Amino acid sequence: MKIFLYYAISMVMSFNGLASQFNCGMALGYAPFQYVEKGEKQGIDAEIVAAFNEVGPHKINLIADKWDNLVSELYHIKGIDCLVGMEKSASRDKIFKFSTNIYKRSSSLVLLESNLNNTLESLAGKVVCGDKDSTLEYELVNLSKIPIRLMYMETKEKCMKALESGVVEAAIMPKRVAAHLSKKFKLKTKVILEAKKPIDVAIAFKKKDPVHLKEFNDQLRKLIQSTKFKDIFKSYN
Repeated sequence: MKIFLYYAISMVMSFNGLASQFNCGMALGYAPFQYVEKGEKQGIDAEIVAAFNEVGPHKINLIADKWDNLVSELYHIKGIDCLVGMEKSASRDKIFKFSTNIYKRSSSLVLLESNLNNTLESLAGKVVCGDKDSTLEYELVNLSKIPIRLMYMETKEKCMKALESGVVEAAIMPKRVAAHLSKKFKLKTKVILEAKKPIDVAIAFKKKDPVHLKEFNDQLRKLIQSTKFKDIFKSYN
């Protein structure tokens, strides 16, 4: 009888979302938003998760891996419950459901400062490190008439290294990522184009999962309105 009562209470708590724990994926190399350094999960998104856990009652446990592996795992295998810091897009809306928006990212086209190309037109036929589902990549591929050749890499660090070595002529990445990696690798870079509008970032769940997001979103909104949330971004400026 005691076992049945415990099970019934647990099921009610789970259904109402009173205190749930979610295993969420984060990327290995997407600084300053999410990355692993010396075995430690770091970055803006990792700090947001830590602050979210302090607010409670819901908790997020972070699991770091290659981003493409995590997206596949969430969609096909369900080995994880969610993905933190995912940029929203029309294609992703079809297969994922999202938490309330947390912040925005600005997508940019980055070149070495020494590169004489200063316009999108001058990159015609050149190799560019892509950024899947980003606003700027969508605009370049679907709206512009400039034929660029896209190459994809596992991390933005590899994109920046390819830019430095001349493997690619330019790279598409969030403006904050470009600034962070330029500083880390002591590279002088320039932004020659930005997306027309920034993209919303949220936590993604599988579309068909029976996750009730009301309480989860209430906790997120409480965090977003706090001074601690604003301080996280200040520390990365």
